[in-house]
Order: sequence, then structure tokens, then C-alpha cells
Amino acid sequence: SHYFSRRDHTITGIIKTKDGKKLNIRAQFKTFGDYITAVKHAGFELVEMKEAHVSKEHWESDQEFFSSVNDQPLHVVFKVRKPAVNLSSRFSPKIVWTALHRSNLEAYIKLPMPDVVKAELCAGANEVYTLTNAVCKLLAKAKGTLEWSSCEASLGAYEWNDLSATRSYARLVKNTLEEFGAVLIQDAEFFPDDSDRSKLCYLILTSLIGPVDDSTRGPLFDVKDYGLDLKAANTLVSVTNADSGWHTDGAAKDKSYKTIGLQCLRPTHGTGGQFMLANAGNCLSSLQVKMPFFLLYELLRPLARDIMEKGKGRGVEESVERQVGSKPSVLSKRIRCNAFPVFEQAHLPEGPGKVVKPYVRFRYMREWIESGSRRANLPFSPLLKIALDCLDAELEDQTAFKRCLQRGEIIYSNNHVLAHRRYKFTEDGSAHSRRHMVRVWIKEEVDIHNNEDDEY
Repeated sequence: SHYFSRRDHTITGIIKTKDGKKLNIRAQFKTFGDYITAVKHAGFELVEMKEAHVSKEHWESDQEFFSSVNDQPLHVVFKVRKPAVNLSSRFSPKIVWTALHRSNLEAYIKLPMPDVVKAELCAGANEVYTLTNAVCKLLAKAKGTLEWSSCEASLGAYEWNDLSATRSYARLVKNTLEEFGAVLIQDAEFFPDDSDRSKLCYLILTSLIGPVDDSTRGPLFDVKDYGLDLKAANTLVSVTNADSGWHTDGAAKDKSYKTIGLQCLRPTHGTGGQFMLANAGNCLSSLQVKMPFFLLYELLRPLARDIMEKGKGRGVEESVERQVGSKPSVLSKRIRCNAFPVFEQAHLPEGPGKVVKPYVRFRYMREWIESGSRRANLPFSPLLKIALDCLDAELEDQTAFKRCLQRGEIIYSNNHVLAHRRYKFTEDGSAHSRRHMVRVWIKEEVDIHNNEDDEY
């Protein structure tokens, strides 16, 4: 009689083979909705679903053995399809910054938010806030935070009739992103004393720029110093005060974010914390001239990366899945399979005349390459160390934006073409006045078509 309330309850039992052997089993109860959502979040399309049961042939072969499970659903079999990805969605056109761009990038990417846009977003955030379900409201009162998955569902239900100025502004943001790879929005302080509603304004604007990814760490991710050690397993640099080093977001082979956003709710009141941008496409062009190919090849071959589990990124969260996945023998295989290059290049036709243009995808975080090698017991080539040193030095030389974000600023950057970095920082003052940023990820837009070779 209980269905939804049994979610995640552990079920134990014994199954028997026809020759009398017994096997202890353990499973967790999930709803059909859980399975379908998991398929979607894993990036698959559901093709067909069948309930496995005792067939007529089974029954006729041994009625006594199958009598206890006859006419009962035993298993569910899902047939899923991997979406076909258009290469132009996996890569981004190579963006070239001239010396003039690098000398004053902020002048090219700065987009002050008009008052009419801010007013529309604030009004929309107020309406969405009231549309969220009762549980969400209780959480907001009890904990001071919203259940962001519920808010995102409310975004889908909301009729955007009064966002004409915001839509136009979002198109301007997208155009600037395409031209320069980054946008710095200013004058976007929405609700000075209400971080929840300020986040909602940010989420609404981002949803008009592109599809928000919520499958790994939720649609919005708080970037705060929780006093954690970056060297601890499954700990993101964004929940510490450590220097992040040059990097792009995303450590998984099969998941790449097209654009990232960072909203400043409270700036750093201590020292450090500068946010930096460098053009990885420019770096690649420079390294191709400076480095012999045998060294450059280290950045073009697949490199194993450490595994970052889904969740809050604040250490290993206990679950049966995580316990199995973190066993050394299993983890080593997972890391070895999670290998991809730092630089990937393609030349793809673009526009009405199908002119072939260079595309690039840059995916890098040195920490995950080094820790992946350690945890999977992989040799770390001296040539790789030299190549990574050269890459880091080149990114430093190509830095075109370097300063602390201020309250009311939002920065978006192309995660395929640009690298970003945050310096180590220290905090002054109380916990309520400490640095608080909010991260959002915009996912790749894929083309889906029927491809029987990619069905499982």
C-alpha cells in the first residue's frame, strides 16, 4: 500500500536457482519516476520499457519452481539511446583575442544591466518564489535556503509574459559571448538583503541565455569557503579558499559545460580572491610555435582525470554506490576510463557558404590530472610535467582579465575556449559577511536523431 514513502528503503531477500543454490540479495526501492529521471540525467533518451516476468515457456517447463513468482513483475528492462551530438555543439569556434583585446578586455565584455531588465527579473523572481511548493517554502523559512530543483520546476511553469527587455538583453549577452568568449554584467544587485531572490533573478536570466545544467550539482551551486582541504577526496576547489590554478569546469569525459556563470553576492573582504581569464585558443596557437611536437603531443593525447562524484563537492558522501565506486580497484578503472585530451581541435563548415573554420575544446585542471595519476597508480611522464608547466606559464602570460568581482556583478565565460582561475584568499569579518559567489553551468545543446548503434 506504500509507494512513494518507500523510496530508498533497503530490501533484502534470498533467491534460489533451480538446483537449490541460495543467494542473498539487497536492493533499494525506487519509483518509476526515479528511473526515468535517472535516464534523462545520465544523458540518454528512453526508447522502450518492458517488465520482465515468467514467460509461458518458463511456466510450462517447471510450474513448481516458478509458482511463487508467476504473474508477477520481476525486473524492468529499459532500452535507451545515446543522443547523437553535433560536433559543432561539442566544440566552440576558436576565438582570437588581439593584443588590443588583451590590453583592455573589460571594455569589450562589459554590459551594464539596464534598470528595466533588473525590474523585470525582480518581478519574475518574486512570482516564481511564490509559485514554489509548500516544502520549498518551509525549507526557505527553516533554513534560509530554497530547494533549487523545485524553483527550477516553477521556472518551467511560469508564463514569461513580462520579460521582453530581459530577452533582448539575454540575446546581447549571447552575442557578446560568441564574439569575445566572456561577458561581465554590472549593476545587477537585485535584492541586497535576500540572497534567495537574488539567485532566482540570476537563474531566470541564465535560463534565457541557454539550458541550465542541474544534473551534477543542481542548477545553482554556492561557491564559499567551508574550511576544507583541497587534497581530500572529492573536494572541489570552489568550496575552499585555495588557489584554483588555471582550469575549466567539469572533470568527466562524457560531460562538458559550454558556458559557466559566476554571480557575486558578497565580495572578498580580506585579501586575494582575484578572478582571472585567459584565452586557451590563443595559448594553443602560441604553444604550436614555441613547443616541439613531441612536447605538444602531451596536451593532445588522452590524459586520465580524477573522479569527482556528483553532489556538493565537500568530500565523499556515504552511499552504497560511493562505497563501491571508491574501492581502489574500481576507482582505478574508473579513472583510467575517464581520459581525454587537454586540447581538441576540429575544422567544421559554418554559415550559408559552409566556410570551414577552426573549432576548439579546452578541458583542463592540473590538480585532477595529477591526483588521477596518483590514485590510479599511473606513471606521470616527465614530458607531461614539462608540457603542463609550459601551458600554465602561457596561460599566465595570456591573462586578459584579473580582478575581484564586486557585489552586483555576474560574469559568464565560454568553458570550451577560455580558462579561468581564482587566487587564494583570506577572509576578514563574520561568517555572514564572507565571500559568497554562485556558480551556474549552461550545458551543450545537442541534436538528437535515431541511431540504433547507440541503443542499450
